[in-house]
Amino acid sequence: MATVTGCFMSGCEHCNPKHTGERPPLNRMMLADWYDGPSDGLLICDQCGAAYHFLFVDWNASNALRVFALQQMPDDTVKRAQQLFNETPTWPTWFPSRLKHPSEADQSLLQSWDRMVAEAGPYSVAILWDNRSHTCLRARHLSDEMAQNVVYLPESENFKAFADWFSFLQTNR
Repeated sequence: MATVTGCFMSGCEHCNPKHTGERPPLNRMMLADWYDGPSDGLLICDQCGAAYHFLFVDWNASNALRVFALQQMPDDTVKRAQQLFNETPTWPTWFPSRLKHPSEADQSLLQSWDRMVAEAGPYSVAILWDNRSHTCLRARHLSDEMAQNVVYLPESENFKAFADWFSFLQTNR
């Protein structure tokens, strides 16, 4: 397993949400999946370069705001993703071309991506994401109880989140 250091684990002063309301500088995004907006992929800290796998867990009625659960990835994740998808990232948002419309031949690529994500640490942070401006509005460390409620929203029953993520982030829908 690769080494995991950086932001949420080591206390990076730039992107570690010390309390609700802080805005970590997570402005570079690699998309692995899309459902009316980002639903799965990586967010990268602008200051320290740490990578976090994000998973779409809730949204508001207008789809303007999303809640993502984050789990820290090993230090070499972005480099490995570049090698896996065989392309240079186009920041601030990179959607590898082979993931936009994967063919049958790309199934092994998707399995390799899934193996990379399996190396992540536990879900440890929830963020409120503005789907219009593509920015993180706030973040909060997950309690053990909230971490148990992390479910990929498109796979949940009737697109219903298992927790009140907006209340957890102390914001309105």
